[in-house]
Amino acid sequence: MTNIKKFAYTTGGLFTLSGDYIGYYNVVDNVAYASKYEQVNILETNKSIQTAVALSDKFYNRIPTENITLSYTLSDFLFQPNEFVNTNSINLKIEKSFNNFIDIYKSCFSASSKLPYNYTGLARVSATNTSLAIPIWQYSSSNTYTSAFSAYNSEITRNSKISFIPNQYATNEHNHTLVIANLSSVMVFNVNRPLSTFNPVFSSYRVETNNIAGYSELKFKNIVSVANSSNYFYICDSGNNAVYAYDITGVLTEDRALGKKFDLVNTVYQKQGGFATPALIAASDNTIYVYDTSGIIYFYDKNFNRVNSYKNNVVFSATPPVSLTYYKLQDQLFVLTSDFKIIVLDSLANSTIYSLNTLGFISDEVPIKLIFSNTDSDVFYLLTNKTLYKKFISNIYGNIGNFSFVDNITGSIVGPKSLDPFSYLYDIVSYDSLQNYDNILVYGYDQLLSYNEKTLFDTILK
Repeated sequence: MTNIKKFAYTTGGLFTLSGDYIGYYNVVDNVAYASKYEQVNILETNKSIQTAVALSDKFYNRIPTENITLSYTLSDFLFQPNEFVNTNSINLKIEKSFNNFIDIYKSCFSASSKLPYNYTGLARVSATNTSLAIPIWQYSSSNTYTSAFSAYNSEITRNSKISFIPNQYATNEHNHTLVIANLSSVMVFNVNRPLSTFNPVFSSYRVETNNIAGYSELKFKNIVSVANSSNYFYICDSGNNAVYAYDITGVLTEDRALGKKFDLVNTVYQKQGGFATPALIAASDNTIYVYDTSGIIYFYDKNFNRVNSYKNNVVFSATPPVSLTYYKLQDQLFVLTSDFKIIVLDSLANSTIYSLNTLGFISDEVPIKLIFSNTDSDVFYLLTNKTLYKKFISNIYGNIGNFSFVDNITGSIVGPKSLDPFSYLYDIVSYDSLQNYDNILVYGYDQLLSYNEKTLFDTILK
């Protein structure tokens, strides 16, 4: 289980298992297996060049490039003086030639980009009350956008954070949970997987969301970051200098006996946590990561016992982190800084630092957040205030594709706000997948935008 090289999604074009195989596969030691993680059912592979790339280490470096570097040079194919000429030596040179062929294919054809082109749907607050429409951007001949979100709920502002969590044992298999947290409250919706309905579950400005009025008046003051892992949801409140942990099983299982609220199970304040002011949070099933404004990322266990930390005064003092994102497959934390650096931390807080190529970025473009794909272990999305970029984890510097909200969406805003909302993007989540492409939900100024990855980008090797 520890030597998994990658996992990805296929519709059967690259791999077959007892006929056409549709679903996830993982590759270990150049052997493909069905499912994401288990090495039980071996996949039959065809002889296409795409399969060869997917099975090789070259899968991790497949962005089309102008300068092609081959694995072997002419000298590798020439027989040297006193070199034995036999079947093995000839086969070795043929294998080297095939490797060069894969290099050429990978560099020329393995990734492409497409822009949005189709209608994405209009979500509703209620399945029956169609007059209460939450504005989801939809395609039209003029690429217009709809009414401001604040017109429906004045508490939803540009500072809001979003989180999408798949429900468990739901009465409707398509039901999931969307959390929108503004500075001082949490709003929870039960949403249909294609985002066709938004039904309110509860909202609370109290830290103890399951308490009745008057029982506890401890209130949120300044929610700056949220995270979730399994049945737990975490809120980072810099106003209270605290991090709150909630058991959200009652909501995810739609269990009325549990109150369908978030159950506060743990709290760490400034003194216990050892931080000055918590600013960002991320979580795995075993570890909670908190970035503190003192320039330190703390690692806590589930009981908020500190187990490790990472400090980088040189980077964080000038360009502090803007988002923390946990990468489950490799048990790593990806830290995005304000100058487009990505710091990758392992479980021991060892770091690798990458500086992204920002050539072609808009002058006032700033990083917002990165998230990982649900359908390809080697893909992540980077959101800025103007653009959404798609990147390979293994080839982090270049872009597979990008979509500019500034260049591709036009029209006049309808509602109380006069600013162009698509100049201001604030948060993003990847919620499940549809037809082997990621579903992406973007929160822009007063707007929610729902996309399937196919409408934004298209990668041949899926």
